[in-house]
Amino acid sequence: MRHKGQYPAEERQIRSQLAQIVSQKRFIRAGLVKMRRKCGKKNCWCAKDNKGHESYYLSMRVGRKRKMIYVPPRMEKEVWQWVKSYKEISKAIDQVSGHSLKHLKEG
Repeated sequence: MRHKGQYPAEERQIRSQLAQIVSQKRFIRAGLVKMRRKCGKKNCWCAKDNKGHESYYLSMRVGRKRKMIYVPPRMEKEVWQWVKSYKEISKAIDQVSGHSLKHLKEG
């Protein structure tokens, strides 16, 4: 295992950012999807209108199946942040992987 000082400065910075995100923020591997659904109440406006109520769902894979998980309105901003954190993690991993590939090619 290499000492972190042996990595190039750019790679050290990316690894540091990655470690901070993973250790300090919640993250989730999913997408956030806005959907419109009818509530089922006979007297509700959505029964007469074709639009329905707007709500957010997490779209994620569990095994081979796609799951849609309802996100309560009070948690929407927080869940958006979780999804954003995962995207940052994924981007950082891709960058570190690119540095490793470059190191491999240099021999």
